[in-house]
Amino acid sequence: MKRKLIILLSVLVIALALIGTSAWLLAARSPSENAAAAMEIVVVPGPGSVLPRADGAFSQILMTNVKVAKTPSNLEYLQLSPSQIIKQGDQILVMTLTIQNMHEGYKIIGVSAAGFDAQGTNVARTLDDALHGMAWTQLDYQETGEITIHLNYAKDIKQIKIFGSNYQYPVP
Repeated sequence: MKRKLIILLSVLVIALALIGTSAWLLAARSPSENAAAAMEIVVVPGPGSVLPRADGAFSQILMTNVKVAKTPSNLEYLQLSPSQIIKQGDQILVMTLTIQNMHEGYKIIGVSAAGFDAQGTNVARTLDDALHGMAWTQLDYQETGEITIHLNYAKDIKQIKIFGSNYQYPVP
């Protein structure tokens, strides 16, 4: 009986993990064109998931919520790859993530995102910190906070993949 209960609990934990890491289709509804464009974008992973690192391993950053909005940029950005300049007033995507730091020793958090079209071609990248391609924040162990990522807008963007890493020291 005890063994069956352990197996049942294991299956339940795996099922919940799969649900949490499945793609998250944005559900915020708004009558504006900008919100309608953002609603068609699938964000991976979804809320309740631990962010993967760029190398495929998992960070110790739990994402509890994500919002995406298409909006005119209030800043100018230099994107190195592919080389382009985003000017004030150009359309960009603004992603606001609610995250929790699950690393006991590393307070520095870097988060990046990449956007893809229906064929899987990379069409959008993080505009924040052109050198590292990441947005940065600092959270104590188990502290929850928000971080905002800016991406260039591409009309054919269908999916955004989010990545995160914990760092012991600020990245130069």
